Amino acid sequence: MKAGEGRDFWVLLDTAAPMDGESHAFELLFHLAGENAAQPHANCVATAFETGANLGIYALDTPGLETEIVKGQEDPVQGWLPERHGVPIMHPAPVAVYRQSGDAPRHFCFVLCPVAEGAPPRLELNAVNAGEDRLGLEVVFPDGARYRFAAPVTPHDEEVVEGLPADVAAERFAGSAWEPLR
Repeated sequence: MKAGEGRDFWVLLDTAAPMDGESHAFELLFHLAGENAAQPHANCVATAFETGANLGIYALDTPGLETEIVKGQEDPVQGWLPERHGVPIMHPAPVAVYRQSGDAPRHFCFVLCPVAEGAPPRLELNAVNAGEDRLGLEVVFPDGARYRFAAPVTPHDEEVVEGLPADVAAERFAGSAWEPLR
């Protein structure tokens, strides 16, 4: 979403639906560039560049969700980058791991928030009632700005958004299925 005033962010809604309908352990991985990452607060992992841009990855807090950063792990192998970018050997790199166990299907909601300089802001993510068969998410910025989203849990239904200025919403979503969340 390009919401203006330095509030560019992406909403990622994902559903894990194994075919057997049984209970599973789910892991969602975000491989990060750079040497370091931090966990500034619950369910948030951020790149930790001292200068320049950073990225915050925020997960909606749901019962049993665990968050950790893995780097250079050997068993199982996780958190490595291959030879490239002027580095002659494989080297450790951070991976944000979001883990949850439970019955299927399991829904995950994330916000990816890049910042041009410094640490990403502390965002609040709340589940919202979006109706039957829909995932709803509210994103609250430190200054109180709120954005609400809803998406279907079945493919090919319409996605919904509210909180964007009318001109931004009209430009961004012209000709799409997005409409205000009611």
